[in-house]
Amino acid sequence: CPRRLSSHPLASGDAWSVLLSIGNQLAVLRPEIMRVDVDLQVSQTVGAVAAGAKVVGARIGVLSVSPFQHTAIQVEQQADVVEGEIVGLDIDRMVAEARLLELGNMQSLALLDPAVRLAARDPDAIIVVFIDALDELRYQWSAYAGRGDVLEWLAQCPDLPPNVRIVVSSRPDPRLLQRFRLAQRHRLREETIEPSSAEVRSDLRAYAERLLADFPGLPRGLAGRVSDRAQGSFLYLVLWGRALRRAMGNGDGGQVAALTDLLALPDGLDGIYEYFLVVLRDTVQRREGGSWKRVWDGIYRRVLGVLSVAQAQLRLDSLLDLGDLRDAGPAVRRVLDELAQLLYEDGAGSRLFHLSVAEFLTSTDQARTGDDWHVNAAENHYQVAARLIDRYGGTWQTCEDEYALNYTAIHLVAAIRTAPTPDERPVASLTDLLSDPAFGVAKSHRINMDATLGDYVAAHTVLPPQFRLRLAEGLSAVLAHMIGEGIPDLADTLHAVIGYRQDIGDLNEQVLSRLSDPDFLEHAVPHSAHRAAALVAFSHGQATRLRRKGDTPSLDQARRRVELFGKFSP
Repeated sequence: CPRRLSSHPLASGDAWSVLLSIGNQLAVLRPEIMRVDVDLQVSQTVGAVAAGAKVVGARIGVLSVSPFQHTAIQVEQQADVVEGEIVGLDIDRMVAEARLLELGNMQSLALLDPAVRLAARDPDAIIVVFIDALDELRYQWSAYAGRGDVLEWLAQCPDLPPNVRIVVSSRPDPRLLQRFRLAQRHRLREETIEPSSAEVRSDLRAYAERLLADFPGLPRGLAGRVSDRAQGSFLYLVLWGRALRRAMGNGDGGQVAALTDLLALPDGLDGIYEYFLVVLRDTVQRREGGSWKRVWDGIYRRVLGVLSVAQAQLRLDSLLDLGDLRDAGPAVRRVLDELAQLLYEDGAGSRLFHLSVAEFLTSTDQARTGDDWHVNAAENHYQVAARLIDRYGGTWQTCEDEYALNYTAIHLVAAIRTAPTPDERPVASLTDLLSDPAFGVAKSHRINMDATLGDYVAAHTVLPPQFRLRLAEGLSAVLAHMIGEGIPDLADTLHAVIGYRQDIGDLNEQVLSRLSDPDFLEHAVPHSAHRAAALVAFSHGQATRLRRKGDTPSLDQARRRVELFGKFSP
């Protein structure tokens, strides 16, 4: 699911990960409905194999090894005289790693095929898949990268077996859900949960009563009145309860009185966020006197700015670096303490307690942009990326900062997406970062190739067409470097991550054209054996891309590609 829980980081939200989770759960709950284990045994005896002749024990075109079952192939051969060629197992292409499976194969292995088998075994059984909080994909910038998010898969999902139901939840977001609604309108049934409904109000009151059981001596009836203030939001009660527990633990009678004063307590989630921030701002103003604005803007707003755009929990030293606050370490620690009710903190660092806090801080509503705590999302995404580039730009090859490698490109993508005008979009910075292979090579080594490809995919979705050629050149250079190191399965990885995506077809085409070109490989890859293997693998990928187009010229080109990689096969 894409939702960020209060105690867990944001789930990935990509379709492939969701399907892998579904398949693993079904394999545990109902192992008998997963694909029967592949257990192939071949025993072959021949007398003589003449010169020029070839004997093959077993031949497989494409073998996709399921992540949910066992695969075993055993071939025994006996020949008296061999003058020609004898082959035990001949596989054109084997996809052995789960991450390299195409999305179409993955959805069949994980869900569609098991559902058909379940119907045959147990006609009354139903598979219900629940995917929570689709709306949070708006702010998960990495969801635009790599394999595509789960909402994209839901929009393109084929007809489901009759015994499968997919239930999704989302806050209202017409633009985000538009394509899904249009694509699945004949199969979609929508139910609205009104915050003011009797069921919601009853649940909220019961939760508030359990929460207040920990605080004896508070006014009677408080649970009902606070739950009314929540306006349908459990998160409101969670945050209010955290603040109340903190105030009572600190012996802060004034704060306890304020939190239980229903005349002062605001309505709704945005209201309680504003309340907490007003209290914090006023505290700083009283403490700092005439210099409060300098302290607020120089430290508090910088901390809020970094936390609002951070893509992972941040340790204090990372927060200081990303906010350019190295000289304000003790003050930043105090800021984090004062923001405690809005933060989740553990040994991994600090982050905002919930995505809706970032939404509130970065709101583009004109009524909010003048607030003392307002954060310009595009500006802060860019500033974080710029500081990372300033620090590591000339030394990516030795960078061990996983946050920098994971999210520098994603911050620039987010800055482009959230910038209000074209002039404010850091298009050149993103293009420069990814056209130089140093960053991509370093990320591939330290993180993985899939994540590197994700950066290029995300960038391709936001860059104007005139910048995309440099992007393809940069990705081709990264892959060529990794080919030169003898890294296996690069063509399969490229195909699995971007091969099926129509929105980035030109990126795939340009990269495949380079890496299946003998002249390009001659100059880019020093080792002849690595060149030959790459030519075969990427020519196969280029042929697959052409066959998918289906027209006669493309099919002819695909055939010539097959002949080419057969000729150069080592």
